[in-house]
Amino acid sequence: MKIVYKNIRPTLKESIDNEISDPRVLIRKSPSENGVFSFKIFGQMLDDTPQCPCGHTKGTPKIHSLCEKCGGVVQVSKKSLDTFGWINLDDEWIINPIQYDTLNEAIGKNIFKHYVEYSSSNTYIDQLQATALANCMPQHIGKGLKNLKLNLREIIEHHHAIASEANREVLGRLLDMDDLDDFWLNSIPVVHSRLRPAALIAGDFILDSINAAYVAIVKSSELIKNMTAIEKAEFIVQPMMSSIQARFNYIASQIIDRTSGKTGTIRESMIGKRLDFTMRAVIVPRRSKEDMDKITLPYAPTVVVLEPYIIHYLTTMRKMTVYQAYQFIRTDMLNYSHKNYEILMTVIRRINPDDKSYLPVIINRNPTIKIGGMLQMNAEVARDDELVIAMSNLIHEFLGSDYDGDVPNIFLVPNRLFYELTKKLKPSRLMKLSNKIDMRLTKDYGLGLATLNL
Repeated sequence: MKIVYKNIRPTLKESIDNEISDPRVLIRKSPSENGVFSFKIFGQMLDDTPQCPCGHTKGTPKIHSLCEKCGGVVQVSKKSLDTFGWINLDDEWIINPIQYDTLNEAIGKNIFKHYVEYSSSNTYIDQLQATALANCMPQHIGKGLKNLKLNLREIIEHHHAIASEANREVLGRLLDMDDLDDFWLNSIPVVHSRLRPAALIAGDFILDSINAAYVAIVKSSELIKNMTAIEKAEFIVQPMMSSIQARFNYIASQIIDRTSGKTGTIRESMIGKRLDFTMRAVIVPRRSKEDMDKITLPYAPTVVVLEPYIIHYLTTMRKMTVYQAYQFIRTDMLNYSHKNYEILMTVIRRINPDDKSYLPVIINRNPTIKIGGMLQMNAEVARDDELVIAMSNLIHEFLGSDYDGDVPNIFLVPNRLFYELTKKLKPSRLMKLSNKIDMRLTKDYGLGLATLNL
């Protein structure tokens, strides 16, 4: 096995056009043109009001006109979320935070950070060498990122020889890499402003920790770039670069924390978002002696899921207004009755690709990690007010479910194309195709033995 690291690096055009070089966030109550909320780089963040690039001319009546001040077109400007700004470090380099974490874990947190830090104090270095850093390379302690870049392979080789078995394997893979230069960045990517929004209060941005760290990095990088050759002494520049490294490590860790796990943006705002035409409910055994491809859905949740279809039917066939149809569903139809059930069946027959009295649905129970974890089923609707999903005992082995409160996801099959594509996921078909699926009754499946479909 060989580790290959690829860094996000800008093209020459991107590094020029999307360079962030102004530490000021606002100029005259508008985002700085080259700041971390640049209109030119990221588009609009706060609202969808049409405006020119400088923000002088704005408003719907002036859309597509030219600004008298900057000559730009008045329009709604939104850039793709994968657009990056770039903080260019010119001749200075930092370690990609992902590779930094790898080295930090393999070499040792109390050791590696001292290779990154810079100190001109011999007393500081002597103290480090005399304490917990007996296994370090003293000649490279407190020398900063510039020295670390020149001597990284030598340092890895040293710690590879004395590391534990697990860390030796990681360091060995790093040494197998042809070029350790892929560890290093001299342009820091700045993620899209919509992924790190700030609050505009009383005409000023209130920055969170990520944006504050980006602004601090821009200040330091511009300060270094504007130094004369005499001013760029190591004891001035290297501590500043160590600070930039620490801030970018913090930004990377915050972005990972905010986008991963159950409380992350992806889980909460995308995967965890309620979808249209879906429902969830606790499962119980089916009472009827029918095939394993059928399930029974609760009446009231099915009405709610199919509400747009029911409204369309009531407005076109029963001559109700949309408001009347909505009120009828909410005040009357959610309560089971024979009359309401017949209306629901009529709507279902209009939806079903084969004009039959069942709903084609997909049933899924997370995590979906094996064949059968997602099944196409023919869903009937219960003739009562019970709020449970009834299904055959025979499909538990596919879903990895049982009757201890498991809650599957139900998705309506929206059209004939999707219906035909997902026919392959019928439980009866999967059982015929595979002789490796263990269909033995386990756990508490015995609760449904009285109604087992054989």
